[in-house]
Amino acid sequence: ETDINLSEAQPDFWISNCHKWLSAKRSVAVLYVPRRNQHIVKSSIPTSYSYVSPADRKNANFAIQWEWNGTIDYTPFLSVAPALDFRNWLGGEHKINEYCHDLALKGGKRLAEILGTRVMDPEGDLTLNMVNVELPFPRGVKPTQEIDLKFKEKLLRKHKAYSAHFYHNGCWWTRCSAQIWNELGDFEKIGKVWLSVCTETLEELGLKD
Repeated sequence: ETDINLSEAQPDFWISNCHKWLSAKRSVAVLYVPRRNQHIVKSSIPTSYSYVSPADRKNANFAIQWEWNGTIDYTPFLSVAPALDFRNWLGGEHKINEYCHDLALKGGKRLAEILGTRVMDPEGDLTLNMVNVELPFPRGVKPTQEIDLKFKEKLLRKHKAYSAHFYHNGCWWTRCSAQIWNELGDFEKIGKVWLSVCTETLEELGLKD
């Protein structure tokens, strides 16, 4: 989401991860707590060396608690600034978001064409940079651990490709994220992969016509 102004929105709390969409390393996030609510957060996670019992606090120590949380890997935190520099080099947040949003809409449509199914949000009114497309898998087949494992094994081990899958409202779906390193051809590739995966899984389950 671009152009978020926390001073105007005045949320009680605001948190977002910095990996995936911001391009930083995993396990790093940003937590915003306005001064008016910092007293609610009694301790950092994990509890800091600078922790002082609320009953004994003479001054606010919210920030200092989060500055040093012990022997954890600080590399992910250090990757945030270079990630922001990289995104500025690409053209900035608006340009990145415009590309990813456009790709999600076009990619979802192309994926649905290949699979012979439909996009969950056909008009794109509720789509940002992720798109959900129905899989060509029988609606009457309910989700099981066996099917979940078969999908993952075939996608990851055999085809070396992956997009998330889930069962919702009586249908099977796949969710694809449009990133700056993706192009329309990636949606076409995963579409062909899913055609094979669904066919193979149905055959193994004895459900193929």
